[in-house]
Amino acid sequence: MKIIVVGVGCVAAKYLPGALRAAGHEPVFVADPAAYTGPSRRALETCVCLPADIADAEDVLRALTDQPGVLDGAEAITSPFDETFPVVRRVAGKLGLACPPPTFAALADKSRVAALVPEHSPWTAVFRPRELPPGLAERAPGPVLVKPSLCTGALGVRAAASTEEVAAAVAGSGVPGALDQPWLLQQIVEGDLISLEGFLRAGGLTVIGFSRRTRIGATEVSNLFPAAHTLEPAVREQCVRAVRELAERGGLRDGYVHAEFLAGAGRAHLIDANAGRLGGAAVVEQIALAHQVEPGAVAAHALLLSLGAADEAPPYRPAGETRETTSFWYGLRDGGVVRAVTAPPDALHTQFAVAGQRVPPVGESDYAWVGMLTGLTADAERAIEQVVVHTDEGDRPAFCRPC
Repeated sequence: MKIIVVGVGCVAAKYLPGALRAAGHEPVFVADPAAYTGPSRRALETCVCLPADIADAEDVLRALTDQPGVLDGAEAITSPFDETFPVVRRVAGKLGLACPPPTFAALADKSRVAALVPEHSPWTAVFRPRELPPGLAERAPGPVLVKPSLCTGALGVRAAASTEEVAAAVAGSGVPGALDQPWLLQQIVEGDLISLEGFLRAGGLTVIGFSRRTRIGATEVSNLFPAAHTLEPAVREQCVRAVRELAERGGLRDGYVHAEFLAGAGRAHLIDANAGRLGGAAVVEQIALAHQVEPGAVAAHALLLSLGAADEAPPYRPAGETRETTSFWYGLRDGGVVRAVTAPPDALHTQFAVAGQRVPPVGESDYAWVGMLTGLTADAERAIEQVVVHTDEGDRPAFCRPC
């Protein structure tokens, strides 16, 4: 069947077109190939691609209906981004297409997740910027973060100590439609950023593995997978319990989860469910390397499962039989205009920033990424030292480790 895919990450773009065709589906991407580089761009150019603002349902509808014949034979619409599921559902309703269940769109809202499993979440208060209650931040049990309920990549996330600072954080966030969506105040919890990577089938949870990430400020800069051996048993058990209870209370039945936690002092706090999708960035490549399966098979299974169109899962290996991988998600220490990137020719590398793009300094958000390099841990450690970013200010090393 023809499937409309709203948005796609730079890494997944390398694999999804071929993998979906191999599974008997013809993809149409709501994406602009010019925003991608190298193999990602070349793979997308083999498909019908329609540029549009994927956060705007009306713009996605316009793109799909302006082009004659695009919808001929189309049966379903989906996205690899959980924050886009509300848009997908609106478009699907207008066009009469199948799409992922409504629970995935509901759980894209971080406030909904915190309300369903409060015992696994940090203290959370929800507000609308136009109706910000006086003294809200001051009533929190400790320091708080301000974060949009529907967003990704740490965009708009700021610490605040007063209600005045909350209002200023929202106003200066740069989040599209910032004043018209719910926001969260969430207690700051110290801990390591980890993720449970897995999927649900008929409500049963299969854990593929745990990721463990490092950050510089608000930018995620590396990911270890699998990382279960670095976590306390009590932490692993709580993460599994939190996802199972969220699935039961939220009605999750079939689909992937990339559930994010802050873990420390023997417990884990769920901060984002990311229901209905695979981990982003280069996680698909890490899962494939660790379990010795094809990355396209992983990416396609994740996309198709929540549509009820998936075949059997890739042959994921039991814990203890996987290989350790690391992915470096690098940028520039001081930001700058990227012209090109040189990476080892045998490295598993994906460039994110297109030529001429200015990226912010590492630390501001995940929008600081220039590229990603993935491999078995020892190989990746060696290869990242050879990456050079060519900028308007000269050649720079890949910046992805605290100094």
